[in-house]
Amino acid sequence: MAERSDDDRAVLTTRTTSATVMVTAMVALSAGCGWFSDGTESYRPPDAPISSRASCTEPDILAGFGVTASDDLRPGEGSVPDGFRATTVVSCQTADGPGGTTTVDEVELAGDVDAFVRAVDRPSVRTDKNTSVSCAFGVDAPVAIWLVSDAGAIRVAWPRVVCGFRDEPLAALEALTEIRRTQVGDLGVIAAGICRGSSVGFARTDGGGSRPVRERLLRFPTRTVAGATVCTYRTSRSSTGDLRLSGAEARRVTGAIASRLLAASISAPGASDCDTDATEVAVMPLRRPDGSGGATLTVETDGCRRISLDGGAGYRAASGEVTALLRGES
Repeated sequence: MAERSDDDRAVLTTRTTSATVMVTAMVALSAGCGWFSDGTESYRPPDAPISSRASCTEPDILAGFGVTASDDLRPGEGSVPDGFRATTVVSCQTADGPGGTTTVDEVELAGDVDAFVRAVDRPSVRTDKNTSVSCAFGVDAPVAIWLVSDAGAIRVAWPRVVCGFRDEPLAALEALTEIRRTQVGDLGVIAAGICRGSSVGFARTDGGGSRPVRERLLRFPTRTVAGATVCTYRTSRSSTGDLRLSGAEARRVTGAIASRLLAASISAPGASDCDTDATEVAVMPLRRPDGSGGATLTVETDGCRRISLDGGAGYRAASGEVTALLRGES
């Protein structure tokens, strides 16, 4: 079984006992026979059905981009059937349209398609019937990736791990070259999402420095970011000393603005030690135009003016450009 990434570590709890353990070997006896398990099992989804062509306007694909509701979760995805030889890849993506709208594009990719197929068409991992799982981080795979051949097209399932999805196919996908982009829909102006108050992890005094963001980590975009909702909160300290967020205001930003924010945040220097609470904090999810990602950008727009990039990247100093972009002033 492939090694899990740090962000995909899970705590497994046996259903038959109250013991909680880290992901590790578990030995049990059943009906007098011994068996060995690390709490997971490998599996493959059924073969994907072959369609006449790739399409990025299926209802569940639009739902994956947060536009419409769907009762089905990615119908038609599956493994690569025996004998299916892909020649190109089609990635369903969003893009900035005219007048603040969001479009859906079919993006045709070429290059070493075989390498991507090998990377994506691999077994998934789930917990076995004796375990349950609690995960620290969320991660999203691309909303829809099609493999296209002379025989038709299939919607390939991104391989899973216990707490999300595998990172391995990302490098092979990003190595492909865009050869054609076709706008197939206009979603209009997407309303800002709902913001909910929560705690935030800025420490009072420890600057924490900054570390490079790990490339090729599925949950953390390092290049282009899709349009997103920025949630701006007022802050206060709880009785236990946690920084609480309330009074949320939501504002939608384009993919171009979100990408500028990400680039400025990744390149920002490490933050200095500081013990001044911010009175305002802005939070923005980080997803690629294909819907993959799941990390979060959190910024103190006053006070210590720090940037937090979850996933172990430490604190960075928020520039005037970053705070202006988050406030809609630039």
